[in-house]
Amino acid sequence: MSWQTCVQRAKVLRFSISLVFLFLVLFTIPSAAENTEKSLDCTQLIAWLTGGVSSHRLSQLVHGRNIAFKIDDAVANALLMAGADQALIQNLRALPISQPETGTAVCPVALAQAGALIRSKHYDEAERILRKLVTED
Repeated sequence: MSWQTCVQRAKVLRFSISLVFLFLVLFTIPSAAENTEKSLDCTQLIAWLTGGVSSHRLSQLVHGRNIAFKIDDAVANALLMAGADQALIQNLRALPISQPETGTAVCPVALAQAGALIRSKHYDEAERILRKLVTED
């Protein structure tokens, strides 16, 4: 194969890669701008806290999203029990509230209790609560 053939193939390859890149940019940027994510519910937040996600990280995750519940004193206490800090609760209060789905529980206090038990290293009691929650679901 001559060097001229190699140069021609390199040009064709470079053009093909540029074309693929252009299509990716054209089709991914508009779809990334659409906010089709569901609103967050209290169960998701408490599950993330129970699983060990920090309040700081959750504040980053919820930024720009809606929540599907109102932050009243009972919900704030459940979030605090699960491991949230006051900054996260203040961030949640600033988020827009969308209409919750009908028939959904506001905040699972049992899951928040399991989170508190896990943070205090009472794993056996937390496991019992979590097993009961899973079997009831």
